[in-house]
Amino acid sequence: MALESHGDGTPNFEVRPMIVDESETWQVGDLLSAIDLELEDAKHFLFYFSGHGHVTQFGLELVTPEKEHNLDSGIYFDVLLHRFNTAPADTEITVILDCCFSGEAGDTARAANEALQHRFTTLREGITILASSGRTEESRADAEGPSDFTGAVIERLNADVKRTTILDVYSWAKEQVPAQTPVLRTFGSRHSALRAADRATANEDMV
Repeated sequence: MALESHGDGTPNFEVRPMIVDESETWQVGDLLSAIDLELEDAKHFLFYFSGHGHVTQFGLELVTPEKEHNLDSGIYFDVLLHRFNTAPADTEITVILDCCFSGEAGDTARAANEALQHRFTTLREGITILASSGRTEESRADAEGPSDFTGAVIERLNADVKRTTILDVYSWAKEQVPAQTPVLRTFGSRHSALRAADRATANEDMV
């Protein structure tokens, strides 16, 4: 995985994949427990979701492949966002969502006052969300291999460049996935490297 090491092979993110299919006993509670544990002392926490997304009156719901229809419960993004917002203030949090309608992430829930819908986001300082598509857009994927958006993200992370931040990934994805509209939401001016040529370069402060 591109995120596990920098270009020179030095360690980068500690990756904990949670792959869900019909044969798995994985539950939403397992995800929440893992997130709570990692957020306790993480300097930079990155959450990457690739799957299905749909929108209800309660906002964007992330749905994994074992769910057979919309009445099955996935997990609402607002549940995750609450945990991110209440994490230690010095923890930088990067969220990458690859699913249909992911641009809805962070919006005021549809159940809220009609006048407030899609007018406010609720991110604490230090949180960045990169969504693969706009609020009303589907995210494209072939039957095999990664989706168009995830393919673009992987390509940028593996690029032979000095340093890659979430802003670089966003710019690259916009060019490489013209059929959909990646959305970037961020509160804060400092974006740490997601991957770099080496650890020393990754640790350089960037504003």
